[in-house]
Amino acid sequence: MCDPRLSVGDRRLMERLSRLEPFPASLLEMGCGDGHKLVALKRSHHVDTYGVDTHEPSVVSLQSAGVDAMVCDMRHLPFEDCHFDWVLIANSLHHVPNPRGAMREAARVARHGVVICEPWCDQTIASQRTTYTLCQWSNALVQSLGYFHREGLSAGEILDLIDFEAASADVSYELGIARWDVNEWLKDFRPHMDQLATTHFLRWRLKHLLATLPTETATEPGQVVVVIRKCAV
Repeated sequence: MCDPRLSVGDRRLMERLSRLEPFPASLLEMGCGDGHKLVALKRSHHVDTYGVDTHEPSVVSLQSAGVDAMVCDMRHLPFEDCHFDWVLIANSLHHVPNPRGAMREAARVARHGVVICEPWCDQTIASQRTTYTLCQWSNALVQSLGYFHREGLSAGEILDLIDFEAASADVSYELGIARWDVNEWLKDFRPHMDQLATTHFLRWRLKHLLATLPTETATEPGQVVVVIRKCAV
């Protein structure tokens, strides 16, 4: 049974990871967050998973679920070269001020390659334009509180970060067109909203967006997935 905490995109990503060749007997996720994908990979595909993140409560929760994890900056990993079969960076690279350093570390500790997943919206589709506009608002909200948070990196920007010997890079765009529950999504940002003054521009901006955008037809963000294979040593 699928973990209900996994989005459609996460489930697709898990399937992709389970089909990697060579199979990922061991996998590190950098910026793992709650680590639901790692738990699912460990239980469903018997992958030896490990996670690193800067958010200590998430790491503690992941450890209690039976997955090895530690608090760590992804730009400075305490692992030997080629320690893991594969390294995953899923929807976290756009939170890093120096993503090239994170990519370099990922390649260093990976034996076979690195899988990068970043959020993406197809703006040729009306429902996706709504989603993209709301995501821009959430980015501005997080940035207003002093956190680094930019738009998801494009495939070109990800490929431009490669400064190591790579054999190939496969790029895929995935869009499930599942209905996006905007109200559920906004719940995650309530703690951030509570920190804003009642007269803050972003409060007005959200009220305006919810009143003018066709949020009832919004669809989940898609994702761009880049699989980079290292040259054989």
